[in-house]
Amino acid sequence: MGQEVVSLIPGFCEIFLGECNFDDGGMVYWDQIDLSAYDYSVASLLLVDRYLDAVRGIRAQLKPQTYTNIVLATGSYVGEVVRRRSDKPWEWMNFDDFMQQHADTAAAFGITAEKLNVAAVLAAGKAITLPFNKVMRNLEEGPENSIHFYAISAGAGD
Repeated sequence: MGQEVVSLIPGFCEIFLGECNFDDGGMVYWDQIDLSAYDYSVASLLLVDRYLDAVRGIRAQLKPQTYTNIVLATGSYVGEVVRRRSDKPWEWMNFDDFMQQHADTAAAFGITAEKLNVAAVLAAGKAITLPFNKVMRNLEEGPENSIHFYAISAGAGD
């Protein structure tokens, strides 16, 4: 993607929390969930899993921009939960910055900048985790890609 995404993470989180919206494409199903339950806790990711279950049911009908918005907003929130609640020193990095510092790690995983799922990554030294990728995999492959389990696996806990 080659874009500066990290500076947009706080705004994407605000969108996920229902505090504002995208100019184009919006989000779906906000009227069916209790946004006040999203408190950056690992437990709140159980609700994210349920939200993605509902979105997955209509994924084929989503406009491409709406799908992208859902991935960006949800992935930002998920990444922030992992960053804030983990025992590892995760920090957001733009993909290009990560590549400059750790090209060998990205190459080993076959990660390329053309994919939305790596627009920004969480890095802790050479360790990397991909919250946008996990959201996309949940939407495309199913609930076996649990967001809650992903966060715990990345070291997050309440």
